[in-house]
Amino acid sequence: MRVSISFRHKGLRALAGISLAAVISACTPDTSTIGTAPRLTPQEPVAVALLVPTSSQNAAEIAGSLEQAARMAVSDLDPVKIDLRVYDTAGRSDIAAQQAQTAVDEGAKIIIGPLFAEAANAAGLAVADEGVNVLSFSNSSAIAGG
Repeated sequence: MRVSISFRHKGLRALAGISLAAVISACTPDTSTIGTAPRLTPQEPVAVALLVPTSSQNAAEIAGSLEQAARMAVSDLDPVKIDLRVYDTAGRSDIAAQQAQTAVDEGAKIIIGPLFAEAANAAGLAVADEGVNVLSFSNSSAIAGG
């Protein structure tokens, strides 16, 4: 049992690292005209919102692991400056949508999460017209775009 917990945490760190690698790529100058991603200045901190179910009875532990993994990944990104802000979705799609909009209103350029497919869909729809990239943890191809 201990091995699977350790593996899960390593997997979460890798997932957060991959997500934050996408953040770094967003900091490079855009030379194409395709897409509507926000323009970012590498010298300024990039506001990144992490939407996780921290108050959910069923998912609080994984939410904490995702936050810890994201913070570890951010600390490894020097000299890129990431302003990581964590928003609690409580594992609910309605709260995820509200938190996604709050994150954008507070300056988030990139949203990582939410964790569950319905919440990811709701968050993506809530900020669809905001020009913000949403990188969800969903394994549903209908939500994740696969």
